[in-house]
Amino acid sequence: MRRSRIIIPLVTVACLALPGCGKKESDGSAVPVVRTIKVSRAPFSDNSSYSGVVCGRYESKLSFQVGGRIIKRFVEVGTAVRAGQALMQLDQSDLRDQMEASGSQVEAARADLKLAEDNLRRYKELFDNDAVSKAEFERYQNAHAVAAAKLASLKKNYDVGANQFRYGRLVAPANGVITEIAAEAGQVIAPGQSVMTLVRHGEREVQVSIPENRINEIRSARRITITFWANPDLSVRGRVREISPVSDRATRTYTVRVSLIAPPPAVKLGMTATVSVSFGAARPAVFVPVSAIFQTGDRATVWAVSSERARRRVVTLGPYGDNEVEVRDGLADGDVVVTAGVHKLVDGQRVRVMESSEMFK
Repeated sequence: MRRSRIIIPLVTVACLALPGCGKKESDGSAVPVVRTIKVSRAPFSDNSSYSGVVCGRYESKLSFQVGGRIIKRFVEVGTAVRAGQALMQLDQSDLRDQMEASGSQVEAARADLKLAEDNLRRYKELFDNDAVSKAEFERYQNAHAVAAAKLASLKKNYDVGANQFRYGRLVAPANGVITEIAAEAGQVIAPGQSVMTLVRHGEREVQVSIPENRINEIRSARRITITFWANPDLSVRGRVREISPVSDRATRTYTVRVSLIAPPPAVKLGMTATVSVSFGAARPAVFVPVSAIFQTGDRATVWAVSSERARRRVVTLGPYGDNEVEVRDGLADGDVVVTAGVHKLVDGQRVRVMESSEMFK
């Protein structure tokens, strides 16, 4: 019994001697442990990045000028084609029949015209010898004119039929690459229905979608740099060529075309690109993790730690980055800011800063 009375006071003394053991606020609550960073100003330039796709400046939606059933397709997506190369073909049977029928009508009209010419020549001789009246001669003159006009009209119809027969074979209008095929053999298509997309050889661009609040900034961009997901070491300068005058109804963004300046052959159509836009020269700026920010009403605030006390600090925020945000006003060099547990603190509360050795416990 005497030994047990001696041990109890010794355990109590040992507990009080441990670091942090029994640390309490005046109200009896435990002192919270917080994670912090020390902020400092560093050179920073305003810039934004947007994802896009490499495309050609000149893209053509190809279609047949006549309708019919597709019987052959000669190319695949990604095929490089030359001007005049066959791409697709329709069933031309009906078109051939129409052309041949028009040709037969032309031959018949040519024969009628030959007969009208012979009759006119004979009756001219008779009229010159006063063998027929002038009215009779003029009747044959009129018949000759009608035959000539009929032949000319039928020739035009034949030309139309010949063109339609030729239109049954779709050919490339220029050198380029097939990037899309929208119809297959066996499908019946209407005149003007898009069946392929051809990107012509020449300038390459990156198409990106820009939020409406960034349109004015990208117009005044000082520098545009394009990098590529497939080749991170490749970087190309760019310039804004076109900004859509209207926004997309679904995304409410504006389509922007950025021309690539002297792109190397490694830049291929369809590659994923990142367009980095710089708006100005470097300036000193302070960044903190997004986790350090919390809202108090309509104001952004942080917890600044000084003399082991957390003090609420109202700040003005700038643009957001990757898990960080710029603080344009409210913090100075050397300020210590809480980055974890910000929603559990009260103004003026005593805190214990987590040591580096404690961060990964």
